[in-house]
Amino acid sequence: LVYLAAFAIFFMALVWTESKGAILAFLIGLAIYCVLRFHRKYKLLIALVIGGIVFYFTLADQLVELLEDSRLSAILRIVGGELNQSDEGSVGSRVVLIDKAMQDFSSHIFMGIGLANYSFNEFVYPHNQHLEIFAEMGVVVGFIHVIFVLLSFWRANILNKALIVFFGVAASFSGDVSYLRFLYAFCLVGFMPSMGAQIKERLVLSERTIG
Repeated sequence: LVYLAAFAIFFMALVWTESKGAILAFLIGLAIYCVLRFHRKYKLLIALVIGGIVFYFTLADQLVELLEDSRLSAILRIVGGELNQSDEGSVGSRVVLIDKAMQDFSSHIFMGIGLANYSFNEFVYPHNQHLEIFAEMGVVVGFIHVIFVLLSFWRANILNKALIVFFGVAASFSGDVSYLRFLYAFCLVGFMPSMGAQIKERLVLSERTIG
């Protein structure tokens, strides 16, 4: 009950921010956690899928009306592919910024345009931290970033995998590269269980050798 209460408080705080990218990242991370945690409990997964389908067909319209005057209504329009003019300030501008970052990367593939040199009108970062690394620091640093994140995800436990996905997806929607400190923190934590096991194994081998 304590964990459920903490989960509910965190989720309500997240929704209160009305940050579309963070909420989508949370839902994707939660889905990854459920699949990895309950992948052998087929009945539970089937029940969750059926519950989601029932929710969509019975309460989706009420949810749309409830969020009509909220920034969160854009999430429903994104999913439905029905963006309107009011979304241009958020969704539309990000498309343009990402396209500019891709152009910068294609023009300076190996060395990049230089750290903090991205600029488009009043914007100084493309709101996609992964793409910003490629555009500003080039393909080598970009691939190091990707490999580090993927390798840490592979070695992390289930909960930390979900957190890496959460911060990795959130980094695709907002923030500059300085915000990668949150993602990298959990990536480093992802290596700790395996590192601890290796150290323990070496200690045991050393004791046997000395003995």
